[in-house]
Amino acid sequence: MWFATLSDMWNFTVHPPMEPQAYKIFCMLIRIGKANQAGSGKTLLGRVLRHKNVLMCGYGAFGLYMLCQFMVTKEDKTIDFTKNDNWFKIKVMVGGDANATNNKTAVSNRRFDEAIRKHQKNLGINSCHKLHFGRAEMPSLLELMEVDPEYIRPLGNWDQHAYDKAYSGKMPLPLMRGSGGHATEKGLHFSIRGQVDPAEELEKQLFTFVEREDAKIRALPNYHTMTGAQTFLKVMKDLRRVILQDAAAMQLAGRNHVLFRTHPVFSHPLFIEFKTKMEVALEAAKNQDPLDLSIERLLPRIALAEKEMRRSREPLSLANEPVRIIIAIPFR
Repeated sequence: MWFATLSDMWNFTVHPPMEPQAYKIFCMLIRIGKANQAGSGKTLLGRVLRHKNVLMCGYGAFGLYMLCQFMVTKEDKTIDFTKNDNWFKIKVMVGGDANATNNKTAVSNRRFDEAIRKHQKNLGINSCHKLHFGRAEMPSLLELMEVDPEYIRPLGNWDQHAYDKAYSGKMPLPLMRGSGGHATEKGLHFSIRGQVDPAEELEKQLFTFVEREDAKIRALPNYHTMTGAQTFLKVMKDLRRVILQDAAAMQLAGRNHVLFRTHPVFSHPLFIEFKTKMEVALEAAKNQDPLDLSIERLLPRIALAEKEMRRSREPLSLANEPVRIIIAIPFR
């Protein structure tokens, strides 16, 4: 992530059939990494679902990072999203101190390594992996979950073939569900905090430049060609809800990050009210299994199928036989 620019990210939502909830997917281009060294000409793709455990959610963590970045650097006061050359090359992570003025030079490997070592020490993590810590640890966790290695390879961009390079959407959903803390089986994707909606007024307290810059872009005669800026502003707008949902859940879990104490949105009366709603929802959901939701969604279809079968008893030779419906529930 430390080589990424603001123009390297996008997000989207998709709701597959029979899933209790839609997938919220965040993507980022990886221009330089372990599997595509500088000069290789390959650009890889990082992607993640919102994690079931808020304390392990990369999507929410990135939102909090961006909130902190703009709060510290004040870049949002000077960026002009109507001019691509004004913001396309701004790095997500920059070198130097918080007051560094060069925001188009990525943080060095050494400084990033030092930061990882510091946090590993504070968290009591003993690992020989630093720069590629996540890349090394996630496959091991997925293997312990008995995820098929064929699914693990595409998520880490290992051993890419012609199909992967040219035709695949590179969205290995079973693996993405597993790495997001959900069951790998389809139909069990569920996160209660994603269902608690903050007030729109509260959302607009974050990334306040979004509406301003969007209005400027829409006023341009070439508005429809400004896809990069539109995509970035959409990511920031959607991150508002993710940040508020995850921050509320994290605070309820006992986390007291400095960002929660310094950014005014987290002391806003609407956030206090929203956090209470989140607490009620999380408490009510403690004994709610996503499998139950899947069955609830399935039962109306079963009832309809039974009705249709009863209507056509004669052709199906079921005149003297009771109709039996069997629900197959995967063992977990």
